[in-house]
Amino acid sequence: MTDVARGQSTRRPDQRDRENETSTDQVLDNIRETASHAAEKVNAAAASVGGTLRGAAQTLRDKSPSGAVGTAADKVAGGLERAGSYLERQDFSELRTELENLVRRYPLEALALGLGAGFMLARSLRR
Repeated sequence: MTDVARGQSTRRPDQRDRENETSTDQVLDNIRETASHAAEKVNAAAASVGGTLRGAAQTLRDKSPSGAVGTAADKVAGGLERAGSYLERQDFSELRTELENLVRRYPLEALALGLGAGFMLARSLRR
């Protein structure tokens, strides 16, 4: 019986290693590209939400009555405006880089957190 008939590859081990390495590199490149594309979309969405929050803050200020209610509305509008400004200038690609560094620094903790989150998500979807 030949090696091919037994299910064994006729390629040399060093050739298989190079092919596996190339395949792994391609997968990693695809993951990086997808993550970069997702970060761009999140940045655009965050800026849009930030603008909406700032607009809501201005509307709240314009339509709030005077007195104690107006003072409270002004404080809420200030919070909305700060949150909107933060979202407009936040760069989520930096957040992704920081998250990657944390996972590299604490791999077991990140794995445990991922498993716990997956378990909780599965339980909530099952109900």
